[in-house]
Amino acid sequence: MDPFFETSFGGLRVRFALKDGDLFVSKDDLFAAVSECFTEGLRPHAAMFVDTGLSMLGDGEDRKVALLGGSVIGAVIHFHAAANLLDSLSGFTDVESDDLRESSFRVNTLRRWYVDTILQVDKHFGRTFMDTLHSVKDRLDRINPPLIVHVSHTEGFWTAECDELGLVTEAESYEELTDRVWAVAPELAHENLPGFDVDRLRLGFQHIQAANINAC
Repeated sequence: MDPFFETSFGGLRVRFALKDGDLFVSKDDLFAAVSECFTEGLRPHAAMFVDTGLSMLGDGEDRKVALLGGSVIGAVIHFHAAANLLDSLSGFTDVESDDLRESSFRVNTLRRWYVDTILQVDKHFGRTFMDTLHSVKDRLDRINPPLIVHVSHTEGFWTAECDELGLVTEAESYEELTDRVWAVAPELAHENLPGFDVDRLRLGFQHIQAANINAC
């Protein structure tokens, strides 16, 4: 299978690469497409917007992991980090700056194109929807590890415990239990984890298998 996929945005080449089962987009190509969306007044600052956005929304592994034969494609960015960057740059539609507002509207066009293109790229590489979900989850687990909630089911009740949050709660159904955990987790994180960014709270539910031992 060809490890590269090439398409275009407004006449600009945009290349994607598959490495170790994960998807990346050329940093240079993405930068060129973002720059093309910026107004003349903001274009000289495009590199700053891209690098700052990537620094805030990801980590070094998003880029360091992806040097695929420099003479062929060069540095690349994890596809999910690139999508987050475009989402961020599309969010300045209510600012006072005419240049920034217009640029944001244009980047939103690029964002919509990117989402549609990822579907084509996945088809080219044979990546399934579940492959994409696992890829995104693995990346999120790396840059923002979830707090582990241990779940057990005994005597008709579901119980959830998380030492970091100081959480112990129970419910009659699993759905009710997870709803209850999510309802109290932000407040517990604020109280028991000083400096923790509650807006970035992620939880991982792990089931504890209870052994049934029957006496002879």
